[in-house]
Amino acid sequence: MIEVVRRRPVDEPPEQLWALIEPVERLPEWFGFAERAEHLEGSGVGRRQRIHGRWGNKESEVDQRVTRYEPGRVLEWVHEAERLEGAPAPKFARSTTLTIRLEPVAGGTVVSLESRQEPASIARGLVLRTMGRREVKRRLASSLERLAELARR
Repeated sequence: MIEVVRRRPVDEPPEQLWALIEPVERLPEWFGFAERAEHLEGSGVGRRQRIHGRWGNKESEVDQRVTRYEPGRVLEWVHEAERLEGAPAPKFARSTTLTIRLEPVAGGTVVSLESRQEPASIARGLVLRTMGRREVKRRLASSLERLAELARR
């Protein structure tokens, strides 16, 4: 399992942050992997959504399903399908999960972004560890900064 966790305190209450995090349509405002996002169906656990972005110089689409939903506290999704340039993406991870946690603290909230990937093979795991992890760390850290800035406005 390859895990990347980034945390950041934000000077806003969890309820205010939840209003920026929960609606899938707001993801492009702060989430570094999403240039565009759409709600496909459902709500809460089982909701399906799609994010559009870029991986390297290629257009990407990721279909996701919400697997954990605790209003104001936790939003988690798994990748159901990944595409690059409209075609199925190479399968580097057997599974990918992203968890967003909001922990109330005095004066605000600690926001955690947690990415977990189970490599599809030993060789693919090496690629994920050496190249993919660096990019995921960068994008998660950037996402937290953008979320904090958006919350301040």
